[in-house]
Amino acid sequence: MAFVSALDLGKQQDPTALAVLDQRPISRPVGRRRWEYECLHLETWPLGTRYTDIVADVRDRFDTKPLRYTKL
Repeated sequence: MAFVSALDLGKQQDPTALAVLDQRPISRPVGRRRWEYECLHLETWPLGTRYTDIVADVRDRFDTKPLRYTKL
């Protein structure tokens, strides 16, 4: 398993979202497509959540297995 994670920091009208995907090579590459992805975790924070609270939450998630030592 290889994890790919992304954090989209929201503004006043769109929430912050965190996605964690499992990246795997596809069995038979087609053109430039070499990977397939499965969404393992998708999380949003309520509008108005302070960035400092979001950072603390994300840090806690990446401080535990299996996300420890993976890139965000």
